[in-house]
Amino acid sequence: MDVYNKAFESFAKLVTQLIHYMPSPSDFAREWDPIQEKDPNVLCLCPAVAIGLPLCTLHHVFLQFQCEMLVLLPHDLVTAEAIATCTAASKLYLKIGSKFKTENDRGKAFDSCVAGLLEEMEKEVILSPKSFIHYSKVDWCVKEHGIVIAIHEDKVESAKENGDLYMQITGDYHFLVGILTDKAKEFLSNRAPCFLICVLGMDHYPLIIGNC
Repeated sequence: MDVYNKAFESFAKLVTQLIHYMPSPSDFAREWDPIQEKDPNVLCLCPAVAIGLPLCTLHHVFLQFQCEMLVLLPHDLVTAEAIATCTAASKLYLKIGSKFKTENDRGKAFDSCVAGLLEEMEKEVILSPKSFIHYSKVDWCVKEHGIVIAIHEDKVESAKENGDLYMQITGDYHFLVGILTDKAKEFLSNRAPCFLICVLGMDHYPLIIGNC
């Protein structure tokens, strides 16, 4: 009986992996259409019909940011951290829009711009849910209390053979949800907020999308 139970356990695991089959995010970025039709969950936990409200209506802090982002900082708020943040933003604006030969070159440029600001950043993080066949390796992420709260992906210039960057990071997020299902269901019950940071080349502006 023990032999049969062990065999059934292995069979059940394979069936689970088949049901939740998801290619690696880099492959998903190239051939995402059929998978998106088969599994509507690959939408960052947001159904296509759920068109979100403007951020400024969801919380006062977003409205305050929108009103104050073009206003000079008061003198008492000009701290070393504020100066470093504004400097990093200026460097990103000047550098990241340029062409790069490889994704690695673009990633190094981004890292140099934000050096010292993201001490919690972990590079080349593996996301490998138990129920998934493949795994995801993201360029870097930021964790809070052991839970990923920001994912970053670089891409060379926009081209069909490179795949869709936004679909790739959507795939990364799907893998993250798989891990949260295993380890942090309480966080998942709050819709697993996460910043998805995409950095693309000359054809598109760098874009930050997120599930809030």
